[in-house]
Amino acid sequence: MGMTPEQAFRQEYGGSVNFMTPNVVRYGWIKKDQFAYEISKGLGFDNEPIYGITIVEVTANGKTQRRTDLGQMFFSMEEARAHIAALAQDAR
Repeated sequence: MGMTPEQAFRQEYGGSVNFMTPNVVRYGWIKKDQFAYEISKGLGFDNEPIYGITIVEVTANGKTQRRTDLGQMFFSMEEARAHIAALAQDAR
């Protein structure tokens, strides 16, 4: 059995959190056992809610790597979920 998305993030980032979006909302898979995502929430510079998407790739040998090219920041949860959905379509 492979690792969970949360385990992939702990392996790659340890216990560190994003300073702009420190509150994790959800972990999940975009492509099972290959791309884990994290949706996190915080406050922007004007105290508006912001959401961050972070992606970790899990290689065949169980190593992890940051995919900053796939992450992004949004101003609504709906936009964040749409980004995850678009990444899932691209991963097929």
